Amino acid sequence: MDPRRRAVLSQRPGVSGKGVVTWLTADSPLDLMDASYMLADPQIWNRLEGEDVVFDLDEHSLRTVRPDSYFALNVTDYGPGNLRRLAAAWFSDHFRIYVALVIGLMAVFAIWIGRAVPKTGVRTDQ
Repeated sequence: MDPRRRAVLSQRPGVSGKGVVTWLTADSPLDLMDASYMLADPQIWNRLEGEDVVFDLDEHSLRTVRPDSYFALNVTDYGPGNLRRLAAAWFSDHFRIYVALVIGLMAVFAIWIGRAVPKTGVRTDQ
């Protein structure tokens, strides 16, 4: 049964074949605003998967429809800005690796500081 108040988030390949076009549609501006608030909720945002997502605005739930096929674009721009975006996207998908890397680099820096500081500017009587 379809919800009485609903909004639909759809993603389709762009006309040019590069990238994805996303639409958020609803029956009224108020429904569109409610769907936008639902999209901003982390408990909802983390569950978005698929080609179409139907938001039940009365129940604050969602139903996803998986796409028939997926497509991937080859990376052709190897500039620093695009590589930064690709790294940010990868780390957002692999957050635990990002956290482990940050903690590991902090530990390496702490060890380096711990060894370098005592040896500089300190006179010893030996």
